[in-house]
Amino acid sequence: MKKTLIVFLLLLLTGSLSAKGKDIGIGLLFGNPTSLVVKYKIEDYHYINMGIGFEPFSNTGLVLHADYLHQDIELFPNVEYFNFYYGFGVRFSDETNGLGVGARGVFGTYLKHVTLPLEIYMEAAPVFRLFPNTDLQLDWGVGFHYFFDISNFGR
Repeated sequence: MKKTLIVFLLLLLTGSLSAKGKDIGIGLLFGNPTSLVVKYKIEDYHYINMGIGFEPFSNTGLVLHADYLHQDIELFPNVEYFNFYYGFGVRFSDETNGLGVGARGVFGTYLKHVTLPLEIYMEAAPVFRLFPNTDLQLDWGVGFHYFFDISNFGR
């Protein structure tokens, strides 16, 4: 089970790193779940955000989540580096009674540093769990991404 989730994540990361001319951010998310996260820019305002970690407030094992994000909400147009995002995704978890599968809705806010390629964010993600039990839970956290320009990789 854990091996399957790790292989799935490595395949996603390998595909992301092979693309040229895109931005990628690597960081940490502290909360529920606490995760190592990767944010990959697909095009302007559209990102894929993936994480692998654990839930510190439950007995769940490995947690994997992947989300499609849209970052074009300007509630404060005069503040250039502060913005909001929303999206949807999936969540897999290794639980004592089987594989946990759920659908996530994500919303949050982020603050970009003026000179460094650094982004600090906080988010909430209601999760509609489908397996092994049907219920609703809330993922939440505060984290950061440090961005790299990978357009010169492989040259």
